[in-house]
Amino acid sequence: MLFPSSCHGVLAVQGRARALHAGGLRPSLTLDCLRCPVTRKGWAIPPGNLSEFTMNNMLITDEQRALLLANGRESLQNPDFDPVPVVKLFTPDAGATWLLSGIDPDNPTCAFGLADLGLGMPEMGCVDLEELESVRGRLGLPIERDLHFHAEKRLSAYARDARLAGRIVV
Repeated sequence: MLFPSSCHGVLAVQGRARALHAGGLRPSLTLDCLRCPVTRKGWAIPPGNLSEFTMNNMLITDEQRALLLANGRESLQNPDFDPVPVVKLFTPDAGATWLLSGIDPDNPTCAFGLADLGLGMPEMGCVDLEELESVRGRLGLPIERDLHFHAEKRLSAYARDARLAGRIVV
């Protein structure tokens, strides 16, 4: 989570991210300040771990969030509403993919869409965005947003094609 820091007036990151690896889940570090030279020299940020705390954790832009919330409100009013996916998230090192089409306006951390965890059984459902921000693949890489994704069909069409293929096909 980004928040104002008393440390030199820059943004700080405090995270409780977990990394998936062969031994299970491991807690990540908690940082006071990313840009503080004192913090870096004091090795509060160990070498090689800085990438865990970069802006990769911003999975959804403000514009995408607004559209996802609008889709969520429309879904509540119209049960037949079939939106196009707004954002595609993926794990670069674990084969999981999410196509998100809406956010619950009453619970803004709950996103709805199509999820494929790489097990050959993609399914529609809700996912907790805060949990996604903490997930790491087997190499410790965080989930990323596909910057080049543009939906070409409705979510139901992606779901149908994913069921037939055993994975999300874009």
